[in-house]
Amino acid sequence: MAKAILCVCMGNTCRSPMVEALVRQGLAERGIEAQVESCGLLDELLEGKFTTANEHSIEMMSHEGIDISGHEPRHVSVVGDIGSFDAIIAVTDSVKSTLIELGADGERIVVLNGANGGVPDPYEKGRDAYVQCIATIKGALPDVIAVL
Repeated sequence: MAKAILCVCMGNTCRSPMVEALVRQGLAERGIEAQVESCGLLDELLEGKFTTANEHSIEMMSHEGIDISGHEPRHVSVVGDIGSFDAIIAVTDSVKSTLIELGADGERIVVLNGANGGVPDPYEKGRDAYVQCIATIKGALPDVIAVL
């Protein structure tokens, strides 16, 4: 049976879509079947504030040979039972804490780059912040993928 993995950030426009795509790719390269999804915690997602992945996230992923231009940001409330996921990848400790408050099992949540404070939020900080963000994600992801 395929593993179910959820990647979570705040707005589901920057970090978690990139994490989702890279996790999917990394698992596929290892022959691991998985359903990988992403979502965000901001209530603005319920109001339709965000409609696509951030343009810089799209650009960063295109450099990786991955197209996320069709990504549609969504709120954690629309992914179903978050307790049903085999693993949840959070981008910060605060995202992990919120997920636990929402009913997720803390034992199933890993904070990407957790030893170094997670993955910095590049939102509205310009292209260079996204370059750093993708470097952080790519640097931390192999260790996470190895335990999925």
